[in-house]
Amino acid sequence: MPHFYHQSENILISTNYKVLYSFLRRQEKRSGLLYISEKHLLGFKKTQAKNADHVLLVRNPYARIMSFYKDKFHQHPAAETLTYGDLQRCQRIFITELYPDISDDTPADDINRALTSVSFSDFVETLPKVYQLDGHLYPQHQIALFRHRYLRFRHTRLDFSHTFKIETDLELFSNLTGLNTSDKVNSTKSVSLKIEWDDNSRKTIQDIYRQDFEDYHYDTQAV
Repeated sequence: MPHFYHQSENILISTNYKVLYSFLRRQEKRSGLLYISEKHLLGFKKTQAKNADHVLLVRNPYARIMSFYKDKFHQHPAAETLTYGDLQRCQRIFITELYPDISDDTPADDINRALTSVSFSDFVETLPKVYQLDGHLYPQHQIALFRHRYLRFRHTRLDFSHTFKIETDLELFSNLTGLNTSDKVNSTKSVSLKIEWDDNSRKTIQDIYRQDFEDYHYDTQAV
């Protein structure tokens, strides 16, 4: 999971992919944020960020999943022609499940066509098989139970001084960190795609991300 250190404010920021991640990476140059890898996070907290506030950014699971679908199945393939080698891991795990015949030899146009032809309902139906295979899809609460694979998979509980919902708390987050969140990047608002939720898709998301809905007080009925 992505973690950043705001040196001038002495604040650690933890987030998940599709939760202001691209914005925070951009702030590495603009605001002096330092990206902290999982491998170094615990050591960094005990030394350079020993007394730092540690905050968490979260997002409504429905919105996060819709953003992922729009980005990886429509915005990305529309922006460039993708060969099999160009596919991101989070795209490849779906292609493997839905189009097992696609390989390195498949023409790029066919790969783009395959991505954009995946319906939202088929995408959600495939999620239970793959959501633990890529960080873009991990349940957000897992970031708190830090499974440190570099220390023989010991678990360490991360405690956060503040949890900010990006739907309602960005002004508070900006006031605390001094980061201008109006300068967001990788927005999928430009993707003119109407997503229809059926009962099965809604239930699948509720089942996979149940603890996210509960821990961060999101309404399971409000899509």
